[in-house]
Amino acid sequence: MKTSIQTAMIAKASFLGAALLMLPLLTGTASAQQIAGRVTCSDTTPATPLEGITVIATNLQGGFTSALTDSNGNYAISISTPSPALYEVRLGNLRPGLVCVEPSGGVHLRYVPLDTTPANFVLTGCGEAPPTGEIGDRVWEDLDGDGLQDPDEWGLPFLPVQLTGCNGEVLDETTTDADGFYSFTGLAAGDYALQFVAPPGYTFSPSNQGLDPEMDSDADPATGTTLCITLEAGQTDMSWDAGLCPREAPGVRSQGYWKTHPEAWPVEEIEIGGMTLKKCTAIRLMQRPTQGNKWLNLFEQLVAAKLNVYVGNESNCIEDILEQADEWLEANPIHTRANSRAWKCEGQYLHSELDAYNNGYLCAPPADG
Repeated sequence: MKTSIQTAMIAKASFLGAALLMLPLLTGTASAQQIAGRVTCSDTTPATPLEGITVIATNLQGGFTSALTDSNGNYAISISTPSPALYEVRLGNLRPGLVCVEPSGGVHLRYVPLDTTPANFVLTGCGEAPPTGEIGDRVWEDLDGDGLQDPDEWGLPFLPVQLTGCNGEVLDETTTDADGFYSFTGLAAGDYALQFVAPPGYTFSPSNQGLDPEMDSDADPATGTTLCITLEAGQTDMSWDAGLCPREAPGVRSQGYWKTHPEAWPVEEIEIGGMTLKKCTAIRLMQRPTQGNKWLNLFEQLVAAKLNVYVGNESNCIEDILEQADEWLEANPIHTRANSRAWKCEGQYLHSELDAYNNGYLCAPPADG
């Protein structure tokens, strides 16, 4: 006959065992952090898998990710958030004639990571595909900043370009070639847009200048996006260009300048040592007496270096140092002293390099005045 203590112990063990079995469901496993399924066409028996169909998962905050179906019609969308979230799963732009008949309305709802039910789609109208189209052209260096391509202005290589829907969802991406040209091929008729990215030291040219649409810049100067593009079946539209104007570097300034000139900061928040700090908080830390605190010494130099980069100064000589300094601040306590091993082995070197950069001794000149 079991005693009350034995009964309690058995009950506790049973509870813990059940909790351990439930743990993958509560915390999510690698397989559970996916929305997966298959896209097929019901016009034939058995159903035909459809390759190259875009499947988009969107959460309630507007974040989205996507995947293409493989040769077997299968897709898998990885979800990075470990916390439970509701996602809408739908198909991207379908070519004319294709109609989604399952699910009704063309949308699945999946609660990730708890709901691992496959999100399958069944389409009809899978006859011969209409001709596909192409969008593209060139990204160039607009030396005179007039928004027009001149004979002596070269294309800019290896820059990213994204093909998106008109609401911003990314459908494809590529990079410009050695002469600045790019293209997206095999496109179904539909509505598209383009997203260009200005590299450090450049701003976008004024858009829609002159009378020739093949020679102007089509990227919005503020965002780098184009207007919505309507592509007909089989149409080739190679008139979408982006001009980039070289921006003269303003010159670097020391940490003493940045902690006393808040109006000059180009950002309201800054990421330092694994933390995101408001401008006012970062300035207070920079103004705090260091009194031998080497963590604060490196902190103020790193803040100054990042701000010098943000305003458009050359940074290729300091990029690795910025990353290493962030890691050092994150790994070491705020009261780190000069006699510590962490400071002697690495921190002192990082501080010296950042100080040299901020005073104009490396790849960026000092600011005037």
